[in-house]
Amino acid sequence: MSKIDNLKFIIKELENKVDSDNEKEKLLSILNKINLQMSKWVENLDVEYQDSPIRFDLARLTMFIDTETKPIALPQIGSGANWVAYHLLITLALHQHFIQNNRPIPRFIIFDQPTQVYYPPEKTDDLVEVSADELAVNKMFDFIFDVVESLTPNLQVIITDHAYLNNDRFKIAVTEIWRDGLKLIPNDWKKINEI
Repeated sequence: MSKIDNLKFIIKELENKVDSDNEKEKLLSILNKINLQMSKWVENLDVEYQDSPIRFDLARLTMFIDTETKPIALPQIGSGANWVAYHLLITLALHQHFIQNNRPIPRFIIFDQPTQVYYPPEKTDDLVEVSADELAVNKMFDFIFDVVESLTPNLQVIITDHAYLNNDRFKIAVTEIWRDGLKLIPNDWKKINEI
């Protein structure tokens, strides 16, 4: 191979590496897989439009539900419960993709009070026993447990919440109950710093 042919080959290789069309196709392929995963998982949650495909629009950083009549953007879907469920779907689908493709991202997620949309704030002083929304909340936690188990040992999900579900799977997962003076930051830490 002549020097010119060799340089042409190297140039072609470099062009292939930075080919924007190729990169766009790769990104589209990744998004399609994530969208397909969310559309499969949605049946495990209590949401509106459960039978409609879901897609994440990277340009607008929002999700769309493609109903029979029209696409509906996440902000147009009513209820905080729907928003929590759809956010769980995209967050866990992205993390699954990152883990399966060995991407360098932290392997944990922290969710703060995902049940808040189901329980009024006046019930946060005591452990909340689920009532009317028991099915939806249990489905949500079972979904999180199932995804984490499928990605074990590569993903940890930490949840802080006031709800305390009356099921064994949930109870086994609880590591701390901060009530009756027990807190994430104990009172005596404050006293030590005041001295």
